[in-house]
Amino acid sequence: MPPPLRYFLLFLTGSLAGLFYFGGLWLTLKQTLNRPRGAVWIFISFILRTAVVVTLFVILMENDFYRILVLMAGFIWVRFLFTSRMKKPKTTLPGGRNSDILTRSDHPL
Repeated sequence: MPPPLRYFLLFLTGSLAGLFYFGGLWLTLKQTLNRPRGAVWIFISFILRTAVVVTLFVILMENDFYRILVLMAGFIWVRFLFTSRMKKPKTTLPGGRNSDILTRSDHPL
């Protein structure tokens, strides 16, 4: 297989691993925030997601530094996609101010 195609497939695999990891995180948080023992489920989900992704990366990297870089690039790319599409919740600070307009002069320290 030619190296450019191999690296493209590794990038795609890293992206799919990122989709699994961050999609699983999103689903876990969405399902467990208002449930009893939610922290336990979040921890179990973290362990399982991490184990799957690390195992996949170790198998696919085959002791090649460039392979792990390409896998991680795909993984991090999906993270940026997820975080850029999530809306920051508006929170109100004491005094009725929004958290997104906090300036240095407003900082309590």
